Order: sequence, then structure tokens, then C-alpha cells
Amino acid sequence: MRLRVVVLGFFLLTSLTKVFSQNDPLGLSIKLEPVILDTNNLRIQIYWHNPWGDTFLLEKKLLTDPTFTTTLQVDAGNHSATDTLVVPGEVYEYRIKSVNNPARQGYLTYSYKGPGYEFRGEVLIVRGLSAQVLSNYYREYLNDLEGDGFVPIELFVDPNWTASDVRNAIINTKNQYPNMQHVILLGNVPIPLSGYMYPDGHLDHQGAWPADSYYADLTGNYTDATLNYPVAFRSNVAGDGRNDQSLIPDPDSLLELSVGRIDFHGETMYGIPEMTMYDIYFHKNHSYRDLTYRIRNMALINDNFGYFSGESFASSGWRSFIPLVGFDSIYLNQPLTITSEHNNYKFFYGCGTGTWTSCSAAGSISDYINYASYTVFNMMFGSYFGDYYSPNTLLRAPLISSGNGLTNCWSGRPMIYLHQMCSGVTIGQSFLQSQNNSGSNYISNYGGKFTHTALMGDPTLSMNVLPTFGHLNISLGGGVYLYWHAANHPVNGFSVYRKDPGAQSFSLLTELAGTDSFYFDGTLPMPGTKYMVRMSEYQASRCGSYLNFSNGEIVSIDSALFLTGNYAAQKSPDCTFFPNPADKFVLLRPEVAGANKTFTVSIIHAEGKKVCTKQVTAFEPLDVSLLEPGMYVFEVQVQGGPVSRNKVMILHESR
Repeated sequence: MRLRVVVLGFFLLTSLTKVFSQNDPLGLSIKLEPVILDTNNLRIQIYWHNPWGDTFLLEKKLLTDPTFTTTLQVDAGNHSATDTLVVPGEVYEYRIKSVNNPARQGYLTYSYKGPGYEFRGEVLIVRGLSAQVLSNYYREYLNDLEGDGFVPIELFVDPNWTASDVRNAIINTKNQYPNMQHVILLGNVPIPLSGYMYPDGHLDHQGAWPADSYYADLTGNYTDATLNYPVAFRSNVAGDGRNDQSLIPDPDSLLELSVGRIDFHGETMYGIPEMTMYDIYFHKNHSYRDLTYRIRNMALINDNFGYFSGESFASSGWRSFIPLVGFDSIYLNQPLTITSEHNNYKFFYGCGTGTWTSCSAAGSISDYINYASYTVFNMMFGSYFGDYYSPNTLLRAPLISSGNGLTNCWSGRPMIYLHQMCSGVTIGQSFLQSQNNSGSNYISNYGGKFTHTALMGDPTLSMNVLPTFGHLNISLGGGVYLYWHAANHPVNGFSVYRKDPGAQSFSLLTELAGTDSFYFDGTLPMPGTKYMVRMSEYQASRCGSYLNFSNGEIVSIDSALFLTGNYAAQKSPDCTFFPNPADKFVLLRPEVAGANKTFTVSIIHAEGKKVCTKQVTAFEPLDVSLLEPGMYVFEVQVQGGPVSRNKVMILHESR
């Protein structure tokens, strides 16, 4: 199949001002105000700005419905509408569309006391060969998934498996676990190749593109018999193991599963082992879920393409972020290097001219190596790097970098939208809606329903995270006595769960009031029994409210009826520093996962002189650019405990 393309060229880039003009990406989006709820009459008012004097349509559907079916009455000024039918517990989705210019659209979801996602079903972790031996950081991640209401199921890839074998195993697992919605491809799980296309517009990049959507499709009919393109950037001929399809195939042309890839195999530019990359990622993942650091509900947009003959790629960011964080919380054209632990952002969209390793709007892999990435959910668009089959492509860089980066995707052809996340759905579920969008629900751009759209990172992550309520404690005596710190603010309640030995998932024991702080289970537990407590409260957002749950705190009883918890006991802080030799910075990597601690690091010259002492956290960049080249001893201590020592060589390439 020959595909229409628009070549991404190199041209003069100009900065955008945060003003709605007629036809730039912002002007083709709609500035929505927070939804106003009338609780007495259970109706809402939706307001938007209309500086163009357009006539608008407002359409509505349930979030789970496939298409918009209801049209609401818009007021005479064409900047607001009232929905008089709002049922508590339902999640609605709205589309505001200009009649004068149908390319001008905005989207939002809304719920009043929306449903809580207490039990999220099974999540399948497909572990490639390079990720079959992982550290305590991964085991902590499994606990976090359970604490978030998931049931993790693991599938180990056989060395001889092809992508087809992996897909068949995923389908078989889904048949066994009908509630499974998410799949995580961990390590070097085979990357399917499919179609003959070049959605970035470059003839030297045409051929079969990577297609993790193949794993998300439970029913599609894929073939390897019709294409015959032996000469291309990536050839595709009959019988070569590369699928013919460029579009999600029949019978229904829909993907059924949310799939995300956490795969750092072959990433050689970072100078650190693949296993360490996974440690960095799962440490960041735990810190985000546990709210170790607070991420501001703010967004960055860096648009270097603008209108671009009507494709207006950055509208993907505007239409996603305005309902999520608000127009006034979106900042423009700031480089990666200005983000920091305290200048962080939950969302990022950047588009511009690209290479395999860089994007003019997002920086380069070298930037991600030298500066931590403090944007959590990332979307980028530019030439070449949307192809994640090749190693050392920019798409994975936010995930590997220290800081906060947890997901990334290529959004522009087609556009990806994340506005549903404000109602509590995961990024994977929101991403799936865009993968299945042909343009009938949201503006898609070229590439709608193509097989190449994919999410890098964990698809089970949500936008809003509650703080943990205080460490869960347990004592034995005629049963099990659980107690925890009382919440320091009004909450909806606490839920207590137990997982018996051999059970696949936690079962709810009871739901308690938000003022409670203890529970007694009179059943004598068997060795291996686990208990979990989660706090819940109604999460208020610009898009209403829904019942949100904190990440669960888990304690377990081992074979000798001793009590153990999520967190490692205090011990000598065994750790390493990387890179070693170092040039501009080093990062501290603890060998044992556990509570996020502050480490005191003293740097001592080989001659015995102490150069400096600093406080750092795990994987936080430690600046060594001003140190003279040579060998140093790094002494590490936690809270007055034992001291561990590491030798680090400082070499400055630029000197």
C-alpha cells in the first residue's frame, strides 16, 4: 500500500505567543474553563472562549461508548452549554466543535463522584530475555502494582519465540484472565514490524515500521504474503516475518489491549548497564506512585512546527493539557535543561525537526544524559525518532534519564490525546482511545489507525496520586491487629485487604471510616499471608470528581510467623556510583530497594582531603564538573548508620 506523505522539512522556527490566533495549533484548540457543577439539580455548565465568533456544536457520550451520540443545546453566545442529565458515578466525554472551522475542536471528560478504580484487573508483564533477572527495584514494582489494585501476571519469553508466538501467548493469557486490560513489554520482547510506510515523510525511512499495536490486537487478521518491497530502508517481502498491514486490520479494525514497552536493550549511548536502566526506571516509578516527590499539575509545550499546512501537530498537546491542568498552567518553549526537581511538570509536548537521537523541541539523548528529565508524561513529534525498532532513539530517553520521566510517545501522525486521564483512567487506557481513533471521534491527522502508534513506558500509570497515609504496622495475638497513622485531613475511608498463601489477588476484608486507624482480623493467619490497607478520597479536578485510592501499604507474615513489610530494614547503604569514570555528574544507585532515603555523600580526594559533603537521594545527579581529574573516595551514610565507600575516577573529556 502506497501512503500519502507530507515531507517534514527544515525551515525557520519562530516562538509562539500564548494567544489564540485563527489557525495556529492553539487557535485550533479550545480554551475550556473548569466545569461548574450545580449539585442541587445535578447539572453542569461547560464554558469555553470564542474569540472568533464561531458557531459551535457540543456533543456528548459515555466515556465507554464508541462514538458521540448526543448533541446538547449551545447558548446564544456560542461559548457555553448546560448538561441537565448528570448521573453520579457515570463518566461522560464531550466534544466541542466549531461549525465554521471543523478543525477547531476541544475535548474533555467529566464525572460527579465517578467510580473508583479499586480493582483494576490483571496486568500481563511479558519479560524478554534481557529482563529475566532483575533486582529488588522490580520486585518493589510488583508490590506497587498490587498496591494500585492490579494483579501482576508474568510471562517469560522463550529464546526461540517470534512476535507471533508472543502475540499468541498474550491472547491465551487474555482468554484465561478476561479482566486483563494492560500489557507491559519488559526488556527485549520481539518488536513486530508491519506495513510499508513513512509517516515522518522521509523517503529514506520508508518500509516496515515497528508495530507494538500487533500485541494489542486480539482479533485482527495479519498476513505476510502480499507486500513485495525488497529495496527500502526496512524491506518487507512475503515470508520475511514482517506483516503486510499498515492499518489495524479487520475484522473489527480495533485494538483491545493497552500496551506499553519498557525496553532498554541495545541502548549504548548512556554508558550504563541495561539492568541499571531498569533500576532507574522502577525507582522513578515507585517514587511517583508513592508521592515521594510532588509533581505539579502543569504542562510544557514546545512547538517548532506551528500550523504546518493545517496538520498543527501541537494541537495534540493543547487539546490534552487544557482540560487536564488548565490554560494558565501551560508554559511554552522552555528547554529540558530548565526543568528540575522543584521546577517539574506532569505533561510535556514537543515537536520540531528531528534525527534519530534528537528533536529541536525536546533536546537530544546527550541532553537527557547530562540533565535529568522532570516531565512525567511526554509526547514528541519529529523526523526519524518515532521508529523505536532502532536502538539509541530519542523516544526512550525520558524513561532512562534520571528525574521523573515515565512515558513517551510519538504524537502528530496520528495525534494522541490524554484528556481522559483527569477522570482516573490510566495513560494506557487513554492512549488506546487514540490508537482506535480514525478521525470520527477526535481529529487524527494522517496516520489514524496505523499500526505504528505505540507507548513507551508503563501503561498502568494514572494522572492523580494520593499520598500514603502512614506506615502500616501489625502485631499478632489471637489474630492480627493492624494499625496505621490516622489521616491528617478529611478522607473518604480506608479499605483493608488480605491475600492468603496461594491466592492470586487481595480480597477486601472491610471498608472503614476515614477517621479509623486500626483493624482486628480474628482469623489466625497462615505463613505467607499478606495484608494491605488503602486510603480513598474523592479526587477533585477541573473535570469533576472520582473516587481515588492511595497506593496500598502491604505487610506480610513469613514462614516463621515473623512480620515483614514493604521496606528494607536499616542497613549499611551498599551502593554504586555511575557513570564511573565520570565527567560532569554521577548518580548514586542503592543496591537494595526500599524507602526513599536521603544519603550523605562525602567526596574525599585520593590524598585524603575531604572535598565536600552533600545530601542526595537515589539517582539524583551529583555535580562533579568542578572536581580536578583523579581518583576519589565517595563515602555514603544514611541517618547516622554505617558508612560504605566507593572509588570513583573523575575524567573531564573537554579538558
